[in-house]
Amino acid sequence: MIPIEKEIRNKIDTIIRLKKKTKMQQIIKEIYNDEEIIKNINKNEIERLFKQMIKENIFTVAPILRNHEIIDLSLRLKILKYLEKNPGKSIEELTNYFKIKKSKIIWHLTILKKYQYLKKLDVNNKILYYICKKE
Repeated sequence: MIPIEKEIRNKIDTIIRLKKKTKMQQIIKEIYNDEEIIKNINKNEIERLFKQMIKENIFTVAPILRNHEIIDLSLRLKILKYLEKNPGKSIEELTNYFKIKKSKIIWHLTILKKYQYLKKLDVNNKILYYICKKE
């Protein structure tokens, strides 16, 4: 990793820790306003690094939630209850069952997976979701 990439990654990490509920464009704008950084890199490169960090699971674009807040949302609770009774469902099956947009299901599955309520398994080239057993 080149030094400017490391500097930008550190800056992004700091911004996210200080401002938990912020948007990608706000972070990019804040970095772009840092005169030391922009001397060496353009806005598209900053966006590329940000997206790469998300892809590498360095952080998730989701708020930090307490345990009770994760399942407090009724749809997440419904998803958990449904998967408890019907394990191994795909995104498409969940989308059809709950009759909501695929992007909304993906968002909630991502949160539930991040906080280890769900796990996903690749079965015959199909991603299926299961409940994680909490101890």
